Amino acid sequence: MLRLSQLRDFIDIVDAGSIHGAARRRGVSQPVLTKALRSLESDVGARLVHRTAKGILLTPSGRLLLARATAIQGQLAKAREEIAAIAGNRGGAVAFGVSAAGLVLVTEALDRFRTEFPRSYVRVVEGAPRALLPLLRDESLDFFIGPKPLGPLDAQVRARPLFRLPVVVAGRRDHPSGDARSLADLAGAPWLLFSAGGWDESLVGSAFRAAGLPQPASVTQCESYAAAISLLATTDCVGLVPKQHLLDRSLRDTLREIRVEDRLPELAYAMYARPDNALTQPAATLMRAFSTVARDMMVETRRRRFAAR
Repeated sequence: MLRLSQLRDFIDIVDAGSIHGAARRRGVSQPVLTKALRSLESDVGARLVHRTAKGILLTPSGRLLLARATAIQGQLAKAREEIAAIAGNRGGAVAFGVSAAGLVLVTEALDRFRTEFPRSYVRVVEGAPRALLPLLRDESLDFFIGPKPLGPLDAQVRARPLFRLPVVVAGRRDHPSGDARSLADLAGAPWLLFSAGGWDESLVGSAFRAAGLPQPASVTQCESYAAAISLLATTDCVGLVPKQHLLDRSLRDTLREIRVEDRLPELAYAMYARPDNALTQPAATLMRAFSTVARDMMVETRRRRFAAR
């Protein structure tokens, strides 16, 4: 019968890249972990790793067991957090991911969450969906917010629509093409992509195709929101950003909207989670807070559009 200590030893060996490295980290002898690994392989009836001069390589069976073992550890950690929360020792922990546009929700959602769980430990990871998906699958993250998927997701992940926002062309306050009135006028400018999927999957690519324009000669793909905003504010780069972002006090003094007459696509975002995951109470509460803030933001966006007519 499998024991939790065997799974912990196996995960440690994989994380360290070798039995020797895991033993050094744990402060135990190498034969102890070698014996533990052999015992685990005997119990599951399959070889889990190949030992090489440079360390270990997982077999297909090893990769499968690693995914399950990591999930088991994640569920046990959540159980401990919930038990501690019930006992009043601490407020539990939540880990979530967010891609660029989703950052507009974070401050208010966390403020709402803190009214119920003021002592919770919260971890925030910024990144593109392709970087966050593995963290969601292995339960390092409870959920994440990112662009709506273009295609089907695997069975381990579900995506629930969260919000849609209008986007505008943005550049620095004194941008030399600040008076441009069409995407064609900006075709010679260096363009910045916020997406991780490249030109074909980007909002900019969609806008240029709709306008019947070829891809600009200068395109920079940036998967860090902070770096992208810095590039927009300090270089001649232009990009499509949610109009909501330009209302932020930290940005409105450095960026401006370049008002083009072309119809621009909307930015669709979703909340990603595992369908079979039993969320802790703090994680479920934070997800609800994000949903509420997104709904309120959409109502306010529609109100402003109506008032502008």
